[in-house]
Amino acid sequence: MYLNAQMSVCDVINHFTEDRNAWERKFPNPTNRRHEARTNTVTQYQEMLSSLQARAITRSEYLDVILFTEQLSQFTRDDSLEQLRNHKLYSRFPWLLRLFQMDDGIRDFQFPQGEVAAVELAAITLDVQALTRTVSELPLDELTDRLFTHLGLASDALSHWWKFIGGYSPDVTWWCSDNVSKLQESLQSLRLSLTSHIGDELIGQPVGRDVLEQQLAASWIAHSVDDLIAAAEREWEWCREQCAAVVNALGVSDWEAALEHCKRSASPPGSQPTIVRDLALEAARYVTEEDLLTVDATASGTWRMEMMSAEDQKTNPFFLGGETIIVSYPTSGMSTAARQMSMRGNNAAFSRATVQHELIPGHHMQQWASARFHSYRNVWWTPFWVEGWTLHWEMLLWEREFPRTPEERCGMLFWRMHRCARVLFSLRFHLGEMSATECVDFLVRECGHEPANAHAEIRRSVGNRYPPLYQLAYQIGGMQVRSLYREALSLGWTPKAFHDRFLQENEMPISAVRALILGLPLSDGELKQWRFLDSDQAYSR
Repeated sequence: MYLNAQMSVCDVINHFTEDRNAWERKFPNPTNRRHEARTNTVTQYQEMLSSLQARAITRSEYLDVILFTEQLSQFTRDDSLEQLRNHKLYSRFPWLLRLFQMDDGIRDFQFPQGEVAAVELAAITLDVQALTRTVSELPLDELTDRLFTHLGLASDALSHWWKFIGGYSPDVTWWCSDNVSKLQESLQSLRLSLTSHIGDELIGQPVGRDVLEQQLAASWIAHSVDDLIAAAEREWEWCREQCAAVVNALGVSDWEAALEHCKRSASPPGSQPTIVRDLALEAARYVTEEDLLTVDATASGTWRMEMMSAEDQKTNPFFLGGETIIVSYPTSGMSTAARQMSMRGNNAAFSRATVQHELIPGHHMQQWASARFHSYRNVWWTPFWVEGWTLHWEMLLWEREFPRTPEERCGMLFWRMHRCARVLFSLRFHLGEMSATECVDFLVRECGHEPANAHAEIRRSVGNRYPPLYQLAYQIGGMQVRSLYREALSLGWTPKAFHDRFLQENEMPISAVRALILGLPLSDGELKQWRFLDSDQAYSR
């Protein structure tokens, strides 16, 4: 009714985002019904693109049209890949699809008959119970891992189905009350059995060189997989040179001894919130006083803190952040060994780099700006923009001697090496050159990670919860932003002007940010062929 060719580009993209989100809320279950809704929405907006391109629009809007065109195609590819993965999952576990389809029926206003629903619930319960009895025979592969993640969705779907109709329909309530309870109990039992079966197993499937190269091209990265590995290795060598200086300053024998010195300085349990608070205030004060970034009073005053659970620390051994920083440190639910590793891995020297990464000037400042400037551009989310911004700050703060003591330099170098390592192990894993276990060993041996923390890092990296390029996007995105920053300063920009403008343009491939703010050509070829690694501007020096 409201969508028309005279609307602004911004309004069209906002309409798309709201339409897509509305269908996601209508059909949240991973079924063909959701896939059809997604596909129809994308098709509707693709048909509008030619009329948008034909209009007289600003340079910024023209770039938005290019990005929107690319994003619609990417949504189509992503949706097709998800449908293929779900088809494989449901071929092995058909009862899972039947349960989702029951809830889809309610959401599509197709109301069940009590006896028919009871028979289906009973049949699904028998299938779940049979699987639970033989769960130890399941292969530890991607489908088993996806089953585990989908069980929570299945339980939610059943709860929604019953909340809608249970107690309201006498027929369904009479027939299904006991069946719903038994199925929920069976799903919970299966989840517990799967948890035990999977244990600490590192489950992941290498995607191969062709997929990696395709995803790099889709992210507007003009460099090859081999280029990225070479760049990470060059940065790794720079880190090693800085490590040697830290070793000398601390008066210890080697880098491992320097890390051990910092790990032993971990604060007592219960004291970490105070340390995080002080580190956060210090970083925000520094970037403001040094005139590096505009920090709004609301941004500096509204960030929050929560503590990470013992369970979540199994896959997130360090901090998470944004408006809320989620702090990893020992909890009463951990074993003694797990508590020790959490303390050692999140000592004050290591935490100094992660706090500014998660809050100000990092993710919190980023998210604050994204909600207020060109917010419609959030639709083309990319980890190279999200994580590249924070890595750029790690590089810049090091260069400006933000770490004052050998211990603080040790902590920042630990993370700088970790970012390089993510490029190396994630690409080599997906190329089939390193196993997941070898990736863990690499982090422990070469980076100095605690074993449990390294295991959690690889578990997060090789599983199905993050796309294959996500882990390398920290370092590579940081090098993109770093290269652009130095280019802008050479043209007369101030650090503050660059950082404010970068945030205000919001999410997009870094090459698109570069073209927009430096006034470069907006042709597809120019946008996608920026070879930032060919210049020394991208590297530490």
